[in-house]
Amino acid sequence: MTKTNVQPIPSNSQHHDTPNNKTHVIKFRVTAEEKASLELTCKLLNLSLSTFIRRAIHNVKIEKTVIVAGGGEETLTAVSTLLAQCSKVGSNLNQLARHFNSGGADTEQIRAKHLGDKFDKVAVLATLQANAERKPKAQFKQDTIGKLIDIQSRMTEGKGIGYKRWLTKRNLKAMAQTLILLEEKGLTDEGALDQRITELDTKFHDSLAVVKDLEGRMKANKELRYHVAAYTSTKSVAQQLKAAKRPAAFEEQHRAELTAHRAAAAYFKANDITKLPSPKKLEAEYAQLASEKAKFYEQYKETKEELLKLKTAKQNVASFFREEEPAQQER
Repeated sequence: MTKTNVQPIPSNSQHHDTPNNKTHVIKFRVTAEEKASLELTCKLLNLSLSTFIRRAIHNVKIEKTVIVAGGGEETLTAVSTLLAQCSKVGSNLNQLARHFNSGGADTEQIRAKHLGDKFDKVAVLATLQANAERKPKAQFKQDTIGKLIDIQSRMTEGKGIGYKRWLTKRNLKAMAQTLILLEEKGLTDEGALDQRITELDTKFHDSLAVVKDLEGRMKANKELRYHVAAYTSTKSVAQQLKAAKRPAAFEEQHRAELTAHRAAAAYFKANDITKLPSPKKLEAEYAQLASEKAKFYEQYKETKEELLKLKTAKQNVASFFREEEPAQQER
């Protein structure tokens, strides 16, 4: 976690390192995006560019310093209040953890007023209890049925009789697993097995296509939320530029914010967005997409697992009968 120092320092000043015996100058080139990113980072940390780079070179811990102008007692009070609220949030989480670790014995210690106006104790506990009682999903096993091994081809590699016996036992076990699976699925003839494999193959590719589509929509939603936040937070700076008496100087001073603002505006124009969507609406949409993706991804995994099993079973049956034909001919 980034440590925040609150210091009453004269306003409009940046943090510089000492001593003043720095006599060498180093220059290097960066891209426009890298320059904007460095300037924005230094602005947020309230550090000069040279100080930021110097500390990074010496591996010095870089901390954010909040500058409070003269007479900033009100700001210090506000920061202290914010830190106190953060402490309460941590306390609430500890109470909830105690509740579930004690099996509910400490429920009475959790009070609705401690959780805040937006939380209801009953609703919070009910949700957490439901999550705690949710059964863990079975681990995905890619291939629970062993594949039959061609014993004759392996014996041509110079293997001994012991190895042949081991392969025979292994193949018998794999074939037993295959027969049990086909009996459980009711796929006792080749036609039914082929039809089921075809159905699963279609379902597998359909589920995968839906998952990829949802991932693309989630990515677009995230990108839109980023630009909406950037545009909103830098809108006032862009408006100040229009009224600035020295536009060039103002542009240089606020290059990072203006770059982000223009990038967002260009994104909106490229995507024919004339009205900014609500951030809360975008967040709700993202949550819905994530929920749908989780459902279809689970379907995709289950379908893939069954499809692999049945394809292995079909291959085992074919291999078994290929081995049986020469044996019957020898008899």
